[in-house]
This record gives sequence, C-alpha cells and structure tokens, in this order.
Amino acid sequence: MWLVAAAALCIVIWLGYEYYEHEAVQITEHTIPANGLMADRALCFCVISDLHNNKKHCEDKLLAKLKNCKPDAFLLCGDMVNKHKADNTAALHFIKKLTAVAPVFYSYGNHEMELKADKPEAWEQYISRLPAGCILLDNQAAELKNLAKNLLVCGLTLPECFYGKGALLTNEAWNYLPRLSLPSPSICAPYYRILLAHHPEYDVLYKKYKPDLILSGHLHGGLVRLPLIGGLISPRYRFPKKDSGFYKSSSGTLFISRGLGSHTIPLRAFNRTELTMITLVPKNCLEKRGNLHGNSSKTRGV
Repeated sequence: MWLVAAAALCIVIWLGYEYYEHEAVQITEHTIPANGLMADRALCFCVISDLHNNKKHCEDKLLAKLKNCKPDAFLLCGDMVNKHKADNTAALHFIKKLTAVAPVFYSYGNHEMELKADKPEAWEQYISRLPAGCILLDNQAAELKNLAKNLLVCGLTLPECFYGKGALLTNEAWNYLPRLSLPSPSICAPYYRILLAHHPEYDVLYKKYKPDLILSGHLHGGLVRLPLIGGLISPRYRFPKKDSGFYKSSSGTLFISRGLGSHTIPLRAFNRTELTMITLVPKNCLEKRGNLHGNSSKTRGV
C-alpha cells in the first residue's frame, strides 16, 4: 500500500513541477554588440517562439512585464499556433496584446505551414483576424527606418521538405531554399540583417541571406536539459549540439529560444518556458559606453 501512495505522491510532485516549468516564464536578457548597425541608441527586441496557442501566457501579469521591458519591437519566430487545433484564439489574443505595446514582426514555423495545409479554413480565419500592428514576413523583409538607418528584419518560411521527420536534407537543400522578397532596390547597401528562421538545424544554409543575427526556436530547449549536457531531444535526433541560447554560426550569430509552450507531449525538465530580450548596441554607442566584448546576459522570472 505504501508503494502505491509513494508512487501517487511522486506523480503529483512531477505534475506540479511540469506545471511550474511551463507556466513560470523566464525572461532572459542579452546585450550584444552590433557593429554594423547605424542607430543613435541601443535597440531592444523581445524574441518569442513556440507559443503553441498556450492560453496561460495571455495573462495580464506577463504582458505587464513585457511592457515594463519597453521593447522597440516583438520578433515572433514561428509556431505561435498549434497545428492540431482549429481554434487558435489564444495565439490571436496574445499577439493582439503585444501590438498594444510595440510593433510585431511575425515569421512562420512548421505549425503555421501545417495548419495552412491541413486545416485551410482554420488558417484563413486565423490570418484574417491578426491585428493591424502585426506584420507578416512570409519570405519577406521589412526595413525598420524608424529605429535605424540600415536595419532589416527578414522572415524565412522553409518549404515542407525541410521540417519532415528523419535526417536533414544535405546537398540538395540549397535547391529548395526560398527567395526573400526585399523592400527596395537599394538592398545592396550594408544593412544589418536580422533573420527570423524557425528551424536552427539549417543555420549553415542561411548564409545565403547574409544575416548578422539569426533568431530561431523549434527545439523547445531540448525538452529535458541536463547540466553540462544540455537538451536531450530534438525533432530529428537526440542530444542536439545546438538547442538553446547563442551560438557562433558560419552564417552569423545564432540564437535559439526555448519557447513559450509545448504540444502533443507537454514535457519540460530543467527547461522553463522563455521570453528573451535582446539589446543590440551599435558601434557608436559602444564607443560612448566602453567596448562590449561578447554577450552580457541576465535572467529573471515572471
């Protein structure tokens, strides 16, 4: 009898812990040098990925925290919806509340693309109800001239062959990379480019788009994180080498968000849901405040 009671207690403790990991959102803050950025001040962006229509994160408490952070814009890296659900009202409400704080730039992930393919009516309803302050970047780019003279935010939508299960595409992947629709003929100017690309596994291919900073999600931090090892699981393989945080890539600086939600199997361990504030400090501001070597970071909870 005591074994049953102990097992039941362990289950209750684990469920409580999983609830905490999902609902106690962690706000991570990073400051990085942006030497090619032509701006009069540092710029702060809130990076959000993998909401998966999580209703809890529409709470006013979280939105109040985001408002206090005073971001210049919200950058959504895909999978705001849950492909298994026709009703993604929670995602819509969340995005609507974000647009009341700052402009939103939204790039698609595989859940958006699969919802579009499998539930076209639900997708059309979702897209039609997005607020006016949300700018969709479906293989498109937007200039943020109100913030910097040469800032470009690009949204990459990979075709279905890239996010299927199994091994990564190899040499033939270059043939399927989409072309980005750019905003002006002066695009050859030295822009500082932020690329919203949901799938970090293909970061080596993104050099085609000449990004300075790549923002991704998709991996949910590896679901279960162990000290010194990192995440254990990714959609394609175990023990992913890149699963959360900043990495140096041949295509530029890569950041992978742990995401705000889960789907199918709501599993997280030592891996709280995450919102990320990234502050870009241009060269002229670096010279005023002293040189910044690498990234500086801090973390706080909600």
